[in-house]
Amino acid sequence: MRTLIIACVFAATAATPVFADDGAIRINTAGRDFSSAEAVAGLHAQIERAARKVCGVTNRLSARAYQQRAACVAEKMDAAVRTANLPALTALHASITQATRT
Repeated sequence: MRTLIIACVFAATAATPVFADDGAIRINTAGRDFSSAEAVAGLHAQIERAARKVCGVTNRLSARAYQQRAACVAEKMDAAVRTANLPALTALHASITQATRT
């Protein structure tokens, strides 16, 4: 059983993101195979959706609130990817991050 444990981000309890009172994100990776690019991309997308939800979802953000939310999402995703310690996920995240943050 492979479980990603990411500080304030992951623990194995459910197949879809579950949000605790403390804002932690839990994603069950048990039985999932991350050897394909599609599986890694799916995990990255799941991490991003969870980070966006934890950091707040609002369509009417001020410029400052938008910047704070974007920074929160980036921080949560960086921490999740770093702690997951999956080389393919790290590489994908780096390529996406480089493209979007430059």
